[in-house]
Amino acid sequence: MAKLFFILCLIVPFSGCSSSEQKYKSSMTSSDLEYMEDLSAILNNRSIEHEYKLVMFSFAAEISFKNEDNEIVGNLQKKLLSASNVKFDEKLRLCHIEAFKELDIEYFIKEKEDGIWLKWFPESEKERKLQKITTECIFREKDNAF
Repeated sequence: MAKLFFILCLIVPFSGCSSSEQKYKSSMTSSDLEYMEDLSAILNNRSIEHEYKLVMFSFAAEISFKNEDNEIVGNLQKKLLSASNVKFDEKLRLCHIEAFKELDIEYFIKEKEDGIWLKWFPESEKERKLQKITTECIFREKDNAF
């Protein structure tokens, strides 16, 4: 009986909740790793405390966060579904970043196997302005090249 009690004393502390489970009460899991990485990047950009981890043996990722951030995370998930991407072109880099900053559009830069990509979350009016500013910048760069 004493041996059983000793073994239980060794096992129980390690079988309880992990520190992230105690700190974060809400979580989501998805097999879309790129989506989860992007969501984690947005949460980082907004300084929302969370934990991102790969789930062993399931080819999925999990993001854990505080209950009070449920609404924010839900809104960011919806926003992420409407995100736009453009492959980073060194010649147009300043055009894109200039447009994002001028229009106060949230964006982040992501490195993939095929290069560097800009990802942003357009709103319809801002999207049209972004295209206009980017187009003007492209033509300005072409004129300067000749």
